[in-house]
Amino acid sequence: MDAKADATGGVETGINPPRRNPPRKIYVRLRHPEEKPIKSVVVNGRAFDKIDVKKEWIVLPGDLRSRQTIFVTY
Repeated sequence: MDAKADATGGVETGINPPRRNPPRKIYVRLRHPEEKPIKSVVVNGRAFDKIDVKKEWIVLPGDLRSRQTIFVTY
């Protein structure tokens, strides 16, 4: 997983979920260096609301079959 920041202060990353023995859920944590809370998440170009703002987790289903692009706005 490689994360990169953009000019708006958001962070983009991509993950390749496991295909063999997939987990029930995939937890992605992208912490802001200034501890800003997550405002919104977009996964593969679509708004995504399965987040835990307190724990800074993005909770994806475990049965994903292809690369997922995640963009977080703080």
